[in-house]
Amino acid sequence: MRQLGLSYELEMDVSPATEVLSVPTFASRVCRGLTPMLSARFQYAASWWSGQELWLSAEEMVSYMEKKEVRQYHCALRENWEGSAPMVFPDERLTLFGVTEDVPENLTYLVWAKDDAEPEVWCYMGLASHEFSSLESFLNWRLERE
Repeated sequence: MRQLGLSYELEMDVSPATEVLSVPTFASRVCRGLTPMLSARFQYAASWWSGQELWLSAEEMVSYMEKKEVRQYHCALRENWEGSAPMVFPDERLTLFGVTEDVPENLTYLVWAKDDAEPEVWCYMGLASHEFSSLESFLNWRLERE
């Protein structure tokens, strides 16, 4: 990382797995059952910190989706970003998967585009966005990006 100009260390913290049967959505009374890929992800770790990025545990998903700054940006995407996940899909089809600490406009969604299928992963980082057909394609992109 020093070769890239970072003078500080980026820490990774992977919390122990906990049993997860479903994940919440932005619709507070709607949860989605785990798919095989999500089940494998949660069997590996509850949450996953890498630098400022956090892939949320199921419990953290609930608390982060209730945060004022997350809700504000979620609503802003719905109202102003043509084709964004919140504009295209209702809240019961959206789960907050990841955030960047202290950067409320960086949100990663699980998008339940089709019932009984792996969710898509849509990322918003400032003015950039990326869409992935599955958690697997998102993880491959992350590995290639690093």
